Parts: sequence; structure tokens; C-alpha cells
Amino acid sequence: MPKRIALTVLALVIVGAVGWTAWTAYQTQQDLVAAESQVDVIRAAIEDDDPAARDAAAAELVDRADSAAGRVDGWWWDGLSHLPVFGDDVSGIQALSRSLKVVGEGAVLPLADVADRVDDAFVDGAIQVDVVESLDEPVTQAHEALEEGATLVEAESSDGYVGPLKGRFEEYRDTIRDLADAMGSAQKTVEVLPPMVGADGPKDYLFIFQNNAELRATAGLPGSWAVVHAEDGRLTMEEQGSSASFDVNGAEKPITEVTDAEKALYGVEIARFWQDPNFTPDWPRAVEIFQAFWDTQYPEQQLDGMLSIDVVGLSYLLQVTGPVDVDGDQITADNAVQKLLNQVYLDYEDPTEQDAYFAGAARSIFQGVTGDLGSPLDFAEAMGRAAREGRFLVTPYDDEPAAVLADTVVAGATTTGDDTVGRVDIAFNDGTGSKMSYYLDYFTDVESRSCAADGRQTLSGTVTFEQTIDPAEAQELPDYITGGGANFTDPGNQLVNVSVYGPANGSLYRFLIDGRAVTPDIVYDGNRPAARLQVELTNRKSVRITFMATTGAGQDHDTVVRTTPSLSGTGFAEAATTC
Repeated sequence: MPKRIALTVLALVIVGAVGWTAWTAYQTQQDLVAAESQVDVIRAAIEDDDPAARDAAAAELVDRADSAAGRVDGWWWDGLSHLPVFGDDVSGIQALSRSLKVVGEGAVLPLADVADRVDDAFVDGAIQVDVVESLDEPVTQAHEALEEGATLVEAESSDGYVGPLKGRFEEYRDTIRDLADAMGSAQKTVEVLPPMVGADGPKDYLFIFQNNAELRATAGLPGSWAVVHAEDGRLTMEEQGSSASFDVNGAEKPITEVTDAEKALYGVEIARFWQDPNFTPDWPRAVEIFQAFWDTQYPEQQLDGMLSIDVVGLSYLLQVTGPVDVDGDQITADNAVQKLLNQVYLDYEDPTEQDAYFAGAARSIFQGVTGDLGSPLDFAEAMGRAAREGRFLVTPYDDEPAAVLADTVVAGATTTGDDTVGRVDIAFNDGTGSKMSYYLDYFTDVESRSCAADGRQTLSGTVTFEQTIDPAEAQELPDYITGGGANFTDPGNQLVNVSVYGPANGSLYRFLIDGRAVTPDIVYDGNRPAARLQVELTNRKSVRITFMATTGAGQDHDTVVRTTPSLSGTGFAEAATTC
């Protein structure tokens, strides 16, 4: 009898435990779903400028996240995480709940505070330095919370999760990592912006506008430029010019010393013509060469740094400023790329008139950006998008902001000083001497195939080019667009020079163009192997380059892949590790 009673009690305990566990799991799911729904409410409230609704949703998110984390905390759930089959699912739910609690308490509420102040950061066409400085504490707090939240879920493997948990967990993990990285960029921006906009004294920057109609490794031809003066948060555009402004442009001797690797990959032209320093994808090196041109032509004009944006990036800014007028011609976010990269060459045959049109567009957009912005937050998002896609580059000469930005995407460097992460850079330069890049599309793909015991990964790469205009139509275009047969290229065809940089201390090999083996010379730019190839597009049939590479020892994480940003695609991707 006692034995039967004991077994009955044990059965009741087990049934009760299972029931309680199931009920708790259900309640936890409800909390997580409710917390997730508040994210959309917060986003809508920010767009509608409704701080009361935003704060209420933020508080609800924190409460629900705290409730979910509390339900799956403690010895019972810790014990369940060690069970076979479903134990890893329990561990994943715990990590997700704890992560959401950390993010809710540490990031959501501080960011609500930031949202209240952002609109005050830009008033009467000037950046309010004191407001920007006041954002440092909440932005830093939010970044730290997001990093902690990301670390909690990244420590878990979702490979064995069952049902919808796997997809939801991975979506959350990827989203929280993206948010953490974005907030890290915001933190750096808040740190460097005050000194860069003249809080500690006036600054002068050379702003270079890149023309994607003629490809360069960092985006496009550096045709138009302007000197931007910054003082006490107010920006003004001073002198404007173009490549024609430099008397030494096209001089017989390079304006500065060219390395052996640069000669092999780009020729001495990289330092003979103002239009060519960004043949190299390494923006800091391009800046050095641009500076040499500047010092020769304008020795009295001291610069405090260089910045650059391409035409696609300008179109993002026009989404915020609204249309601008250039000599009676309206440029909008929708037509900026077509007008500035193609229509201008159909409307104006004289390069001087083309330069004047570009200068007018740059000034009008600048005036829109430094005028009465309807939404500073939208402007920040537009600039952030341009930066993430490799379209906006920044090189301050002051040591402190330069150090802060050194490892960011806006630095545009091919070397970061961190050889523990593999990097592949694939850069494109127009070889036709034309504006045919407007009619060029390209796609890159790099994948990890295997991983050795020492962490070396074997990578495969593919680059596909497509011309988007029929040959017959291309031949009807003006010579200024087609190149008129220059560089031994028939009008309407395109030559594209391709530079592939392998990982530091790695290798490059087995190059093929449309299945035909080619053997480019491998040179070393520092500790990175690099090769140069050339393809010609004569019709709308695609041309494909494939290659193999290995990373350096210990580079067992995802490989960072950077390419020249196209008219429609971003310049960054990652090759998932196989280690």
C-alpha cells in the first residue's frame, strides 16, 4: 500500500511538473510574442511623433521581456536544458528571454530618450554640438546592452532546435547583432561629430563627389569637389572645382611615389591624374594621393580631412531633403541617378557645361541638407545607409577621430590591423575611358568551402558582369558616353579592370574567365595577395570570373567581402565560415 501511494504521488508530481512546465512555456511564448509586437508599436509611434504611445509601448516591452525571463529562470529550467532532444530548445528559450530582458531594460528606454533629443540636434541649419554631446551616455548604454543581448544568443547553437523556434531564434539573433553593430556606429558618430564640425575650432574638408557612370574602385570617378567649412556646428560650402582645376593633372611624372604593387595593379596613372587615385580600393591611400595633388595646386589651403559620397548616396539624401532645382531642372530621389550619371551627357556635349551642372547639383543638395531638415532622424538613417553600402567615406586628419573611425566602414581601408578576420576585396575600374558604367551590372559571391585544422578556410569566388544595353543602342550613344573607340575598344563595348585582394597571409589561385584558365600575376600589397584581370563586354551576354583563395591561419570566422558598390547593390557581404 505505501508503495502504491508513493507511486501515485510520484505520478501526480510528474503530471503536475509537466503541466506546470507546459503552462509556463505557453505563458513565456505569450510574453515574447507580446514583447515583439511592441517593437512595431514603438516604430510607428516614432514615425508619428507620438512620445506618449512610444513610451507606453517601450514600458510594455520591458515588462513582458522581464516576465518571460523570470518564468524560465531558476533550477527547474536549468535542469530541463540538460535533457536529451529538447534540452537545447529550453536553453535557447532561456537565452532569448534573458537577451530580450537585457535589451529591453538597457537599450529600449535609453533610445526612447535619444529619440526625444535627435530633433533638437539640428536647428536652423546647424548641428547643435551640446545636444550631440548629451547623446553620448544613452547611446553608449544602449550599445552595451545590445552587445550583451547579442552575446547571450550568439553563445547558443540553434542547429538542433525544433519547429518554429529555430527560425525565430535565428531571426532574432541576426537582428540583434545588426542592431548592436548599428548602435556601435552611432556611438562612434556621437563621439567624433562635435570635433569634426568645428566644436574645438574651425575645420576645412575636401568633399569629393564620385561619379558612378565611370567606375572607380571606391565607387566612381572623382570629378566634382568642394571645400566645406565647419565651425561651431555650422557647415558652409566654399570653393568648388573639378579635375580641370589642377594644372598638374596628367603630368608626365606621378605627383607622389607609387609603390611596386600599385604599379602592377593600376600603373603610374594612379598618381598622374586627379581622376585616378581611387583606382585603389584603399580609401586612406587614395586620400594620400589626392592630398598630394591638392598641396601642389593649393599650397596655402590647409585641409583637415577628406570626405566622399557617390551619386547613389546623394539620392538617399534627396529622400530627406526633397527635390532640388538645378538651372530649372528638378532633381529628385527617383531621378538623380539617371540625370546625374546619364542624362547630363545626352544634354551637354561640352565637359565644362557638364562640370557646371554637377557643381550646381552638389551645391543645391548641400543647401538642402544644411537647411531646414524635416526629420534629422531620417537624414541620419540616409547617411547610415550610404555608409553601410560603402558609398560614404570619411578621413579626418585629427588623430582622435581618425582612431575612432579606423576600423569602420566609412574609413574604407583594405587593411584594418586585425588579421584574425579574413577579408576579400574585389574592386572594379572602368578601362574604356567612358561613361558606360551606367549600363553595367555586376554581382559577386564568395563562399567558404572547407576549413583546415589551423583555421585556414578555402574560399571560392564568382564575379558576374552584365551589360544592360543592346549593342546597337549603345553604338548610337554620344562618344562622350561610349568613349568613341578609345583604348582600342569599339564604341558600345566596355572594358572593366578587376582587382582581387585575398585575405592577409592567404593566397589566390585558379582564375577562370568564362571557364577559360588565366594566370594573372600575384603581387603583394602588404601581406595581402592581389591580382589584376580585365574583361570586355561586347553584348548583353554575361561574363564570369571565378577564383579560389585561402585565408590566413586562424582566420576561422566569417570572411568579410567588400566590393565596389554598384548602382543597385551594397558593397559589403560576408562568407559564412565552415570552421
